[in-house]
Amino acid sequence: MATTKGTFTHYSGPLPGLPSTNSPGFLFLSTYIAGIDALDRSSPEAKQLLEILSPTATFTNNGGDSLPLSKVEAMFAQRQGMLQLFEHGSPVVTWDLETEGGGRTVVLECASKTVFKADPKKEEVKVAECLFVKLESAPEGKGVAGLWATELRVYMDFGTIHLKGKELMDLAKK
Repeated sequence: MATTKGTFTHYSGPLPGLPSTNSPGFLFLSTYIAGIDALDRSSPEAKQLLEILSPTATFTNNGGDSLPLSKVEAMFAQRQGMLQLFEHGSPVVTWDLETEGGGRTVVLECASKTVFKADPKKEEVKVAECLFVKLESAPEGKGVAGLWATELRVYMDFGTIHLKGKELMDLAKK
């Protein structure tokens, strides 16, 4: 269900329902999630990320050092080799907040699921996430609804993913 009140839109529900809200921030978010969840980095969804992210966009995990897009893309490529599945699941809670100058801040709360290729049990590792995206005007032909991301900050506990990876590495040594 989406609620629009002046300078913000709120949505809570299944992830596929985001585009139907017609909120500029949620249209961006739908495209972004499809691209980040794509393990095949040559897929159209993954390639579209380069159109909706500013070349100078920065990514910050848990308040740490900001990384440029080039380093994040390299991590996505590494992920492709290790994971069978990575996706953001439903339900989601999102906010699209209008900011001064026509920009927007998008907030997403959801859970991601990860399945490692090396896991014989194919167990899903679920992690709660909170994402903040700063959107600004994009050059013509770029972005979504005239906006692209210049800053992305995610907060999540990587511990369960790291523990599962270590468990699988220890299993492979036996």
